[in-house]
Parts: sequence; structure tokens; C-alpha cells
Amino acid sequence: MTFTFSITLIISVLVVLPVVSRIYLLDPKNPLHRSIALGGLLIGLLGILEYEMTYITDIETIEYYALFHSSLAMIILYVGSLMAYYLSAPISKLWKKLGIVIGLLLLIPPIFVIYNLFFNGAILDTNHVLVNGKWEYTINDEGITPKIFSYWFVILEIYLSISHYIVYRNAKNKKERLWKLGLFLSFTIIPLFLIYQNLFAINVSNKGDYNITIYLSVLIIIVGWIYTNFKLFEISPVAALDNILDSMSNIIIITNNDFKIKYVNDTFERFVGERKDSIGQSIIKLAQVAGNISSNNFNLIRSLEHKEKLERTITFNFQGRIAHLLMAVLPTFNQQNIKIGYVFVLTDLTETVENKNQIKQYASELEQSNKELERFAYIASHDMKTPLRNIVSFINLIQRKLKNYDDKDVHEFLEFASSNARYMHSLVQDILEFSKISKSESSFEEIDLNQVVLNVVNHSQNYIQDKNAVIQLDNLPAIVANKTQIHQLFQNLIENGVKYNESEEPEVKIFAKYTEKNLIIVFEDNGIGIPDTFKEQIFEMFKRLHNNATYQGTGIGLAICKKIVDLHQGEIEVASNESQGSKFTLTFPISIISQSSILIDGR
Repeated sequence: MTFTFSITLIISVLVVLPVVSRIYLLDPKNPLHRSIALGGLLIGLLGILEYEMTYITDIETIEYYALFHSSLAMIILYVGSLMAYYLSAPISKLWKKLGIVIGLLLLIPPIFVIYNLFFNGAILDTNHVLVNGKWEYTINDEGITPKIFSYWFVILEIYLSISHYIVYRNAKNKKERLWKLGLFLSFTIIPLFLIYQNLFAINVSNKGDYNITIYLSVLIIIVGWIYTNFKLFEISPVAALDNILDSMSNIIIITNNDFKIKYVNDTFERFVGERKDSIGQSIIKLAQVAGNISSNNFNLIRSLEHKEKLERTITFNFQGRIAHLLMAVLPTFNQQNIKIGYVFVLTDLTETVENKNQIKQYASELEQSNKELERFAYIASHDMKTPLRNIVSFINLIQRKLKNYDDKDVHEFLEFASSNARYMHSLVQDILEFSKISKSESSFEEIDLNQVVLNVVNHSQNYIQDKNAVIQLDNLPAIVANKTQIHQLFQNLIENGVKYNESEEPEVKIFAKYTEKNLIIVFEDNGIGIPDTFKEQIFEMFKRLHNNATYQGTGIGLAICKKIVDLHQGEIEVASNESQGSKFTLTFPISIISQSSILIDGR
């Protein structure tokens, strides 16, 4: 072998090994990268073998080395076909399934050939002659092993070309198509040339020599150049990631293990300042200046292990602007699982926090306003009771004084004034009752609802008897609630069922139902019912469906009921058809039932 060829061979190997190492480290788990790296290492071994063969002068030794040379050539071409398969498999589902089967079948011939070379005495390279320091040989064409060796190369080259043709056919644009066409032609023509030159063109007059490493090195360098620099056939993950990070609304900061900033995105610039001024700076110093955060807090970050994350809510002052941020910190590791730095993701919560504070302020103001309104209603209604009572009393005195007076109009006017004064007195009394209803946890106690119903019936006994009404009571549980409010709730619903009733025998049924989560109490009557259009409105203050001449009332009773139910975390609704009665349903959380009632009834 000439001196020039030796230098070329050594340079090829020295270039190939760094290139394939770089490819492997880009993505060690990728089978394509693994196959390229393996192919490069095998070419390196072949180069070393060919270099050693230049110093051999013994015919028996060179024939023995020739067995290794042929075996390595087969393995290198097979690995090269795997590179092409792994490049095309993600593109074609059919080839992904079919190609792997063909690839496994193509593994059988080299196993057969290599076995025969080393264990059955088969010969491929023969008639070795040392000419000008270079071994030349011819190809043995006798026996099955040489034929399998020769034609297997051709079949494998077709397999390799199909893979590259699939890659070419799936190009997305003109530029990509040209590059892939060039690769398809290169990986078809060059291997075919090598196969022809080193197998089928070798004869007695045109002998072969051991110098294919240079050609194979050029091929692997081309592959490495494509995959490590231009990435022509896929989107660059680094570029894509950079674009994604810049488009995010979060602040992204990447640091090394010493918390020196290595990367910030566009959002960082909008909050803090220029990227170039921040790169290389300490994030610890930034945290101290902008957030008054002690450096001791970073000790917790240093202790983070793989897949651990730290989250904190912090307040920063960026150039006079107060920002509330949610900070998430994750450690980053390299391929060797060594910690190399940290990623800080800061989410701006300023608007959310400000809105939350505003809502709290509004809620506080509303609560204060409600208390003031309730106090006003109480004072106003309380203070109005005495003058109204006096008005009613004086009207009664005037009526008694003028009872013998013959003017009918005067008596009618006095009766009208007395009726309105009594109505206003009732109205003031109901407003006073409504304003007194408030949530008071300390006043909650165990109440037997059956006893509540009996107390209401006894309290309204005369009214119920006058209306010839019947109150039917099923067994009700004991609950924990405000006794006064529950009594008022039941009284209003029972009296409503009796009052708004045209039946000869008004009837109110009261019973309880249970679900997994709720206690349901039903008041069902056979009264005049409620039109569908008014089912929601009847729970509003002062909402009346009838005039005072037909049914007396102030329109506050059901509003009081709703307020009481709300204060006990319940719901009230009505189901009714006009002239067919009403069904008021109270739904409370099951937790309202007292423990003693649960033990007794087994609910």
C-alpha cells in the first residue's frame, strides 16, 4: 500500500469515528442513530484491518485476514441497510412491517457465509499476489458459498435502494425533494459501484485489492454531515423548542448548576430587560433585588432530584411594576443522568390576584352593606310599629265615637283606613321578622321535626279548625338547625297550604324522603295551586298573586321561607298545577340529620 493511501485511510477513520460518536450522542435511544454509530465503528475496524494487511508478507496470514475482511464487508453493508430502513420506517407503515421481515430474512445469508468461511474451509478471496507492496486477489467462483456471498450483496443493495426511494417519494417540498433524490442516487449508485468493482469485475486480468474503507468512510461522513448539521429531512427539535419557548406567555429561565442564567425567552425581556444583559448573570441576585428573596431559599432548589418540582408563589418588583408570579423549578439532566442545571417557569398571576383581591373587597363591602340594610330594616320596622299601633287604636276610637253617626260614607272611609292600617302593621311586622333572620351557628340545636309540626298545629289550632283543615304527618327525623327559624318555616308552609285552599276540607301532607346525599321534606296540599309562570317569583319579597280582598297577606312569607332554607344550605322549590294543589320540596344536605335520629331510625 502506498504512503498516500495510508494517510488517506487513517484520516478517513479519524474523521468517521468522531462523526458517528456525535450522531450517537444526539439521541442514544434512536435506532437510526445507533445503526449509524455501529456502521461507523465497523468501518473504523475495517480500516484498521486494511491498514494491518499492508504490512503482512506471509500468504497464509493474508488469506486468514481475508476471511475477516469479507465478513466485515457483509456486516457493514447489512448495517447500512438497517440505517436506510430506520430512516424510511416512520414514513411508510407498510414498509415498516414488510421491511423488518425482509431485513430479518436477509440476516440468514451472512450467518451462513461467515460460518462456512471459518468452520467449513470455504474460500472467497484466492490467488493472492503481492504487487508493489499491495495484495491483489481474484474471486473464487466455485461452490455455493461464493455465489451466496455475491448475490446477497446485490439483493441487499436493492433493499437499501427501496428504503431511500420511499424517503425520496415522501419529500414535502422541492428543495427537500432534490436533496432526497441526491441521497437516493448516491446510496444506490455508490454501493452498486463498489459491489461491481470488488465482486463481479474482479478476474484474472483485473484483480481486486483491499482498499474499500475510503469509499465507505465517505458514505458514513455524508450521512453524519446530514444528520448532525443540516437536518434536512426533519424539523430541528432545538429550533422548534426555541420558537415554542419564545411564543409562551410564561417567563422561562434556564440556568446552570451555579444558577448562572444561560437562556431566557422573549417574555423575560418584556418583564425584566434585554436578554444579552441577563445571560451569565446570577438568578440569585435577580431574586434578591426584584423579589427580596434570600439566597438560602435556593438550597431547597439544589436538593431537587430527578422528576421533582418546586412550586412557590412570589411577588416581584420589575422596574416599579409589582408582579405576582407562580414559580415552578425543575432540575435538568444530561444523557448520563447528571444534573446540569435548572429550568425556572414563572407564570404571571398579577391580574388573577388583583381580581381576587377586588372580589374580596367587593364581598366585604357587600356584606357590610347587607348588614346595614338589615339593621336599617329592623330599626325602621321596629320604630314604625308604635305609631302604626297608635293609628289603629285611634281609628278604632273614632269608629266607636261615631258608631251612631248616620253618614255611611264616613263609616266606609274609617273602615278602609282601619283595614289599610292593619295591613301596614302586618307588613311592618313581617319585614321585622325577615330582617331578624340571620345565620347564627351558635343557635343551632337538635330539633324533633314531628314536635315542630305539633307546635305549629297547636299554635294555629283555631285557624285550622275554622278552615276545617287536616294536617297529615309522616314520621320526620330530628335535625340540627335553628329552632325558631325552622318553626317559622313550617308555620308559613302549613298556613299557606290551608289559606290558599278552596276545598271543603283543606289538607296538608308532610313527609320526608332520603337519598344518599340529601334529606327531602315535602309539604303537599290540595289548594288552588300556582300558575307555572309564577313558580320562581313567589319566593321574591312582596310578590303576591292575589289582592288583599281575596287572600290577606303581605307577600313576604315565602321569601322568609327561602331565606331560612338558604341559611341551612338547602333549596326550596315548588311543583304545582293551577287548581290541583302545590307541592313544596325542601332539600337539605343529609348531614343536617342529627346523630341520635340516625341511631334510632337506622338511616
